[in-house]
Amino acid sequence: MVSGASKVCDMRSMKIPILLSLILMTPITACNLWGDELFGEAQQGVIFNSDTGKPVPDAFVVAMWITSAGGIGHDGGSLCYHVESVTTNAVGEYIIPTWKKKSTFRNIKKPRVLIIAYKPGYRWPLNGSDLWSALVESHDGPKERLDYLNDVVRSVNCKQAGDSERNLLSLHKVIYEEVERVAVSPDEDKKVMWLLKRYEQIEYGYEEARKRSFERINRKND
Repeated sequence: MVSGASKVCDMRSMKIPILLSLILMTPITACNLWGDELFGEAQQGVIFNSDTGKPVPDAFVVAMWITSAGGIGHDGGSLCYHVESVTTNAVGEYIIPTWKKKSTFRNIKKPRVLIIAYKPGYRWPLNGSDLWSALVESHDGPKERLDYLNDVVRSVNCKQAGDSERNLLSLHKVIYEEVERVAVSPDEDKKVMWLLKRYEQIEYGYEEARKRSFERINRKND
């Protein structure tokens, strides 16, 4: 289970359907546009194990500011324009600080803030696929685990976030390390290479990541 994004509260006794309804109904006032400047208010809460009701320490928590906007290269559609990542403390609490930056978009509409949690050895609850900020212990086999880790990486994709995308670097590094431990077959090795490329895109930029990916392919084919 998880608290609301705007304040810490204990929801361990709440059922998942009720919790999901609250998340969907909670108004978001997390970002405002003043001229050409964007800022987001602090987000805080607690990540729970929805099976046990206990808080989950040392979990990654990603906050993504998502809206629709216009502008050069961004003429409508869904837009993730900022992303932050922190880890929970010993009692599962997280605090994502306020942020502020120049806007490269126009016509920013009121955003929603999506909270996604990840920790090695855990997964999102199977009976609440929209509750990405709740975790349970994973009992997946290698193939299922790799598929899940791919889902996590795709879910935190925020390519239009500019420099804030680098806030995901530590998360991608830990995911890649877990994938290396899990992958055993040639088909699974392909997923490892894809996740490595995604990690390098954030660390080195897209052109350098593409170059490194081609070099690995060429070495493998030699």
